[in-house]
Amino acid sequence: MATEPERTASLADKYFDRFYASAGPGIDKTLTPYRKEMYLDVRGDVLEIGSGHGSTFKYLKTDQITKLVCLEPNVAMHPTLVAAAKEAGFDKEKGNFVLFAKPGEALAPTTTTTSAPPFGQYDFIISNLVLCTVGNVDVVLDSIHVSLKPGGTFVFLEHHAAEKGTWTRFFQEWTNPAWKIFADGCNLNRDLEQDIKKRWNGDEQLTCEELPEPLLNSLLPLFRGRAVNPKM
Repeated sequence: MATEPERTASLADKYFDRFYASAGPGIDKTLTPYRKEMYLDVRGDVLEIGSGHGSTFKYLKTDQITKLVCLEPNVAMHPTLVAAAKEAGFDKEKGNFVLFAKPGEALAPTTTTTSAPPFGQYDFIISNLVLCTVGNVDVVLDSIHVSLKPGGTFVFLEHHAAEKGTWTRFFQEWTNPAWKIFADGCNLNRDLEQDIKKRWNGDEQLTCEELPEPLLNSLLPLFRGRAVNPKM
């Protein structure tokens, strides 16, 4: 499905693919009420960063989307992802689906390879429990900002660090080194809500809300929102 030869899945890729196949349905069940509402108006040219097993696809309306471009660096997840895309009505053969074995950093303006996703063309960009894993949050958020069309929307659902001084934050900090290995680079202690607010702090429209249902017994507090770039 990608436009370049795919690398061979590593043992770590295969491990996390199997881990998420087990954990994913429970996560999806918790997030379903929010996802159904979040993606109702998603349309046009759409990019999703870190598509995983394609758990968001079933909430997207195929008749509203011109093309769905997905970044997923874990190639072991690609067969399940492609199957989920086809079930939802997105297919390379139809011309409405493209998959790249790339991380979120592939959006960076310094990317020059032809195998990178198109730059600056998107009506919507989706991030779903993925900013915790990217190598450089600021680079990815800057790239999302400039990759959206004027008036384009960044739709996100993420987890974030607990408030400083709480037992949850202490536990996040204490377990994070091991957790990153176990959970494919996921960082428990990133203050992603503040990172997003820092990037969209001008004339752009930004909304964030805390979700009432955290994951893993409060270890992963959740928030969602959207940032709209100004129209030119």
